[in-house]
Amino acid sequence: MGSASEIVAKLNLAAHPEGGFYSETFRDNSIVLSKSQLPPQYKVERAVSSCIYFLLPSGNVSRLHRIPCAETWHFYVGEPITVVEFNDKDGQVKLTCLGPNLLDNQQPQYTVPWAMNLS
Repeated sequence: MGSASEIVAKLNLAAHPEGGFYSETFRDNSIVLSKSQLPPQYKVERAVSSCIYFLLPSGNVSRLHRIPCAETWHFYVGEPITVVEFNDKDGQVKLTCLGPNLLDNQQPQYTVPWAMNLS
């Protein structure tokens, strides 16, 4: 499959502000919502749909961050990764493992829902 650095080069990935590497692969500009049409957590206008490649090299972490909308994660190759969700209203933590082994409770795809209580 190649090393992480080879994949970063092949897919032309850039450093992601929250850790890892990414490249936007799709943005649906056919429908763009203005800030006035969006809930208050949005600071700028947004396309209704976009997609990125995201690579998190072994030993690296993606910092916890608030999301203004649902995010769908897809697992393609590499070691399993744990998606951590923290509900700051009740303190509950949810862990979801993305990976190739479905029989070991890993999932190839997972959507992190937007939490209404997050600002």
